[in-house]
Amino acid sequence: MPEAYYLTQWKEKAYTSLKSYYGKDNIDKNKCMKFLDKEISKYLNNRKITLVNNYTNVVAKSNILSLIDLIESHQLIIGGGGVLYQQHADKENPLIDFISYIMAERKRRKKERKQYDKTSEEWLMRDIAQLNLKIKINSFKTSLN
Repeated sequence: MPEAYYLTQWKEKAYTSLKSYYGKDNIDKNKCMKFLDKEISKYLNNRKITLVNNYTNVVAKSNILSLIDLIESHQLIIGGGGVLYQQHADKENPLIDFISYIMAERKRRKKERKQYDKTSEEWLMRDIAQLNLKIKINSFKTSLN
């Protein structure tokens, strides 16, 4: 199995740091990489994990290093509870049509209430309806940003 991209990058940075600390002529790269490989195998526990895609109901088995590589390569956003999200520019929010509908409906209700006196029951009912829609929209705001 090929080495995880994360580990390759980490080893290169560790080697560069050691080289700058001890002087570039004092450290043999091959010996340093073998030493780092030994330390990694001694201390790193690359545990197995299970990933669940709630949209497609697909379950995948993997390991921590592969997950780190996936997060890095796709620039995923990590949310609460370990939820992973794609960048909004890469994948459209699956709720965007619903959110757009609610926004248009709120706009319609606000326009509709204008034909009534602000003290009337009709105005109040339309105002309450548009405020309810506003609460729904605001609850989705983080999904749009």
